[in-house]
Amino acid sequence: MVLQNFLTDEEGVPKVMHFYDHEFQRREIRDPITGRLKKIWVLVFFVDLLNGEEVDTEWSITAERLAGNFQAFLPQKAYIGRLWTVTPRGQSFNREHTVESAPWGG
Repeated sequence: MVLQNFLTDEEGVPKVMHFYDHEFQRREIRDPITGRLKKIWVLVFFVDLLNGEEVDTEWSITAERLAGNFQAFLPQKAYIGRLWTVTPRGQSFNREHTVESAPWGG
């Protein structure tokens, strides 16, 4: 099993993940434009499978647009029965994510 504290995005490289739980966390970040600290809600998924390897890590989502892809699956944790492929493209505020899911029989 691979142990890491959190996952990072790499431009154009897809991650195939399985989530077993989630939570919303309040975090303080520095606004890259104003330089001020602000508090935001972050959607955090707990990941137990990454690209076919067992892991014990977290994947945090700060972008509302990306989090919106998962909203319908949060009630009853419907995401548990699926594998999620997320591919980031672009940088900073121009970053887009392609999100695909498929049934998982794990």
